[in-house]
Amino acid sequence: VTIVVPFLAGGAVDVMCRIIAAKLQDYWKQPVVVENRPGAGGNVGSNSVAVAPPDGYRLLFAPHGPVSYNVSLYKNMPYDPAKAFVPITLVGRSPNFLIVARHSKFESLSDIVAAAKAQPGKITYASQGVGTTPHLTGAWLGREANVDIVHVPYRGFPPAVADLITERVGFMFADSGNTLPQVENKQVKVLAIASDKRWPSFPEVKTMAELGYPGFVSGVWYAMLAPAGTPPAILEKIRADVLRAVADPEAAGKVRQLAVDMVGTTSAESQRILAAETAKWSEVIRSAGVTVE
Repeated sequence: VTIVVPFLAGGAVDVMCRIIAAKLQDYWKQPVVVENRPGAGGNVGSNSVAVAPPDGYRLLFAPHGPVSYNVSLYKNMPYDPAKAFVPITLVGRSPNFLIVARHSKFESLSDIVAAAKAQPGKITYASQGVGTTPHLTGAWLGREANVDIVHVPYRGFPPAVADLITERVGFMFADSGNTLPQVENKQVKVLAIASDKRWPSFPEVKTMAELGYPGFVSGVWYAMLAPAGTPPAILEKIRADVLRAVADPEAAGKVRQLAVDMVGTTSAESQRILAAETAKWSEVIRSAGVTVE
């Protein structure tokens, strides 16, 4: 069995997938291979699953962008997210944090906004790639704060955070799974959380709403999906074993280190959540004028 992660190795989605895959391999008594296929905001790897035989042997593990709102970003999508896949389950979710280098001159969100107003087009923010949730969250902040900030896309989280740490870029939004290790390594500091409530791992960090941006909620859903047409019995077997994997004490301990809020949803619940995310981010994309070349 191959599980495709449509982003570079080393990011939170990749780490989480490998934790789950190791358990599935034990349960199924056969190799379960994680294949990283980055490109086009997750579309390249996702499409390789969309066109695969619906037999349960090629699956997709991805943040929600490639299977929801990318349809509003890319004019020539190689697949229709709503029709190409059937969600097996949402496995976890994590909020996006506003982070800067440990020794950055920015000590608060207001510092960033003030600098952007004083120097239009000079303050930069990184993301894992064009069209990712951190990219769109930055664009949303630019719109809400009425400032001109410049997006710098990378091919995945590792190179993005490397340039953040060395202050080649000013700030970035990153999910909790990617943020926590950098904080523990004393590489970055957290200035805000884009959640409806404070996060247990960083109880002192204020929400964007507390900092003057009501309704500013941005997070990442992690989903396991199969090609449309996969038989229901196969889907249910995979779902049961994925949920068994994340409930396993050893795997759960590793996932907790990523500061990810674990969830387990039915296929129908997953579809409803992904549809809501599509609607929400499509509006951000439209109003912020985000385009993909």
